[in-house]
Amino acid sequence: MTGTELIVDTARPSLLTTGPSLPTRELVAESLGLRVGHAEGTLPLSLNEVLLGRPEGSTAKAGRVRPFLAGGARFWWLGPAETGSTALDAAVGLDGHRVGWPSRAVEAGVVHALELIAARPWAMALVTTYVTTFALATRPDGEKGQITSCSLPDFPLCVFLSPRAFVHIPPLSVSRTESARLAAENIYHEAVHQSVNHSLLTRDLLAPSYSSATSPKIPIYWRSGAGNAARNREWELDRVLHAAAVYCHLLRWRHAELTDPTSGVEHRSFVARAAAESIGALTTLCDALVEHIGHFTPEGALTVGRIVEASNNRGALLRLTLDSLETGLLEV
Repeated sequence: MTGTELIVDTARPSLLTTGPSLPTRELVAESLGLRVGHAEGTLPLSLNEVLLGRPEGSTAKAGRVRPFLAGGARFWWLGPAETGSTALDAAVGLDGHRVGWPSRAVEAGVVHALELIAARPWAMALVTTYVTTFALATRPDGEKGQITSCSLPDFPLCVFLSPRAFVHIPPLSVSRTESARLAAENIYHEAVHQSVNHSLLTRDLLAPSYSSATSPKIPIYWRSGAGNAARNREWELDRVLHAAAVYCHLLRWRHAELTDPTSGVEHRSFVARAAAESIGALTTLCDALVEHIGHFTPEGALTVGRIVEASNNRGALLRLTLDSLETGLLEV
């Protein structure tokens, strides 16, 4: 890179792919060991059985799905097979959370969010590849410890979210008002996690001797609050890889939000603060990956290098955009 030239890699939907194209949902499922012929909406349930060695149908019978259309694509909601049953909660194993059906407001909000994502084909390509199914996960005891959104390694293609997905974006930004734009970012965020998880399951990125149990623990300064459990204040390298890939992709998403004429001034101001915070967080994550590069295979090291390079380029572009917005040089 010379002068102010910035490489934004617009052709590649995901930094974890080796080219501009992505696999189909069916190919993702097949690469994880699932036989063809399963309905797309139930793929997460069937994949859970394959990955954990559970008897065929044991997870699938705990839940049922219903389809919906959004952004020109078909998705599904996942909920318990029977009203009042906790079998799906047990299969998912999301600590303290119950999996239930969304309210009409949440369902409409997710549809709106997906339509916003569809306006950015590079983002929608990632979502439609790595997400088939959504599930509402909430804590019966209230907000404390409730997820915003999450992806579970043993539930590929499924995004779990709570109503917090409409008000919170990482690392620390919480809005006073609900917004489908924030939910759109969180859905895109989880699609990146799904992409990373797929790569970790199907490619040799980490050294054969690597173990999460013995991994170097990386201090995460934005998770240092007393309310966070110890495992959330220090992350293993595989978790750092996940986070670095997500934050790198979010730089692109947030740059698009800041330059989108359909977003309001208040929203852009909110995103600008989150974007500034995320640049620092991403630098910490990339530095940790480089410092411990010996825990990666050659292919993994190349992947880390791509993330670091893209993070530098996207971070530079985002800083320019933030400076221009602050000084009034950029009008949206």
